[in-house]
Amino acid sequence: MKKIIFLSLLLVINLSYAEKLKVVASFSILGDIVKNIGKDKIDVITIVGNNQDVHSYEIKPSDLQKFNASKILFINGLGLEAGWINKIIKSYKGGVVTASDGIKPLYGKNQKYKIDSHAWNDPVLVETVYIQNILNGLIKIDPSNKEYYIKNAANYSTQINKLNKWADNQFKQILEKDRYAVTTHDAFNYFAKRYKISFITAQGVSTDSDASAKDIVDLETMIRKNSIKVVFLENMTNNNLIKQIAKDTSATIGGKLYSDALSEVNEPANNYLNMIKYNINTIISTYLKKTYLQK
Repeated sequence: MKKIIFLSLLLVINLSYAEKLKVVASFSILGDIVKNIGKDKIDVITIVGNNQDVHSYEIKPSDLQKFNASKILFINGLGLEAGWINKIIKSYKGGVVTASDGIKPLYGKNQKYKIDSHAWNDPVLVETVYIQNILNGLIKIDPSNKEYYIKNAANYSTQINKLNKWADNQFKQILEKDRYAVTTHDAFNYFAKRYKISFITAQGVSTDSDASAKDIVDLETMIRKNSIKVVFLENMTNNNLIKQIAKDTSATIGGKLYSDALSEVNEPANNYLNMIKYNINTIISTYLKKTYLQK
């Protein structure tokens, strides 16, 4: 009898897992947003993982197996995955959802005619565009769980709305004319527009672009001209350049920002909400010399 009960439980567990909708997300930040809407009805597989660079990623044979096992693929779009995702989409048999669809793109400062793909760094765009596109995609492929997805999307939207209001209040502590941040690559245009910050960068909107000697000289001149004393590292880029710029200009390292990837689970930016909070706290504490935590 015990053996029968055990086998029955094992069968229920297996059926429960099998019922989950298998989905693929192109990179860690998007995967987390998708997971918050699908929750336990979906099994999310992320291709470009935590602390990895989506710009320079190269597809592996094991990734193809992940795609083939899934029913729907979520990509950011705006050219973020252009270097590798097109090879997959041509032969992919599932549905494809572009999470940024409908967003009016911004363009990089260093590469004026190249679209900035980092729209997720504006929480309002995640709340109003990303969540809706992801929700529509899940409902289309899995209509039987429509109400469940709608409820999760509404709850997650509320959390992001609260996060944005908190962020607005935090930045009120710094005069707009003093809001400067120096980073490696041009990943924060949407964030900068939302919170009225001037980001100064060495590279373009992709980490695969190299800063020229003139770019570096111009950047260092701007840092000195504006008396900028702090520069920021990024979690998924080679920070040698920004460290050299800090040395040349006598600036200090103000901390690490998360732009294109979440941190590892045991680190502070391990989901989208925590990532935005952490970046804001890092910037704020640099100026005010103490950390402000969300209440």
